[in-house]
Amino acid sequence: MLRITYTLLLILLLPAILLRYLFKSIKEPLYRQNLRYRLGFLPHQKQSIWIHCVSHGETQAAQSFIKELADSYPQQTIILSTTTATGRALGQQISTKHDNICSVYAPIDLPFCHNAARKRLRPTAVFIFETEIWPNWLLCLKKYNIPAALLNARLSARSAQKYSRIQSSIAEPLSALTTIAVRDQQDFEHFISIGATKQQLSVLGNIKFDQKVPDAQVQLGKQWRQTIFPNSSIWVAASTHAGEEEIMLQTHLKIQEQIPNCLCILVPRHPNRFDEVTELSQHYGFSTLKRTDLANSTTAVDVLIGNSMGELFAYFAASECAVVAGSYSSVGGHNVLEPMALGLPTITGPNNDNFDQIARDAKQENALQIIEARNLAEAIIDILNNPQLNNAALDFVSRHQGAQARVLACAIDIIANAKP
Repeated sequence: MLRITYTLLLILLLPAILLRYLFKSIKEPLYRQNLRYRLGFLPHQKQSIWIHCVSHGETQAAQSFIKELADSYPQQTIILSTTTATGRALGQQISTKHDNICSVYAPIDLPFCHNAARKRLRPTAVFIFETEIWPNWLLCLKKYNIPAALLNARLSARSAQKYSRIQSSIAEPLSALTTIAVRDQQDFEHFISIGATKQQLSVLGNIKFDQKVPDAQVQLGKQWRQTIFPNSSIWVAASTHAGEEEIMLQTHLKIQEQIPNCLCILVPRHPNRFDEVTELSQHYGFSTLKRTDLANSTTAVDVLIGNSMGELFAYFAASECAVVAGSYSSVGGHNVLEPMALGLPTITGPNNDNFDQIARDAKQENALQIIEARNLAEAIIDILNNPQLNNAALDFVSRHQGAQARVLACAIDIIANAKP
């Protein structure tokens, strides 16, 4: 009954959903592109393997997996679907380097949208990353015997509690998943608590530990540091959300009291907020520059706004300390492993529901600091003033690698056993 109500509500809201995408496209034009994809009118394929990553973060983490799968099946079309504009932008970047990868928007979770998509894509297998449990999509795949797997699956305690309230309604969609490859034992227990079976579940580790560091970006970041900001101490606040920029800018004021030549690289999570955050920084009295204007700058800078896409590793490489945001708001944190993979001293906030186990393990091994907002300036100053401090971040990341090979082997096994 709940699924019927959910479906009817989505149908009623469909005009508003499409209008919302058009409204969002005012600041992010990519939302307006291929709007028909949202209704299931995807490019026709003779056959395909479908990978779904909701946003930029999931797509970034799965990028190596996507490329390896595409290389393993050069004659197959790999459909890479995303929901957000930032995810689609990265998907398009990936597809330009692989002839058999096609980047699309995922259809809205309505039966007629998924039926239209199924008929056009003719998928032999579907791989969904992290926590995308769309009931109508999964039931459509089950109806037509298309194997579906949830890869690098995560489920926070908070999400598990929410799903447990509708366990009777989520049970059937969950049963459509032939495999749920979870990151760790905690995720295993959370999926069990919402009705998944032990036969579906396997603990394969977290592919985010295997994310490759792009050398070109690292060199770019080092170049900025050596040629543009050679005399500055630099810290980066990455993937900030509304409300968090104020915390970072107030922190930077305190830092500059003790380290006047300190530069903050402030990187908002969403492109439509670049101008807003630039104005906020100027309101605080900082000499502020956008990354896109960096080449033309001749003045001293207090805050650099990271208003470019796909250069997060360059911002990390230019810095001496990283603060990963989303953890000073209700978002639940972002990927702390990216700066840690560079051996960068890394700080995150207290709200890390999305990376709870990683954050706790890394903190226990002195590879990550979890710092309250009120103590953030003190922690950053300590790192900037003591570059010789032992940092276990890189060692922590290295010791947990290997999940991608296991996840790829799992996917290949599913494809091999799929009915043509």
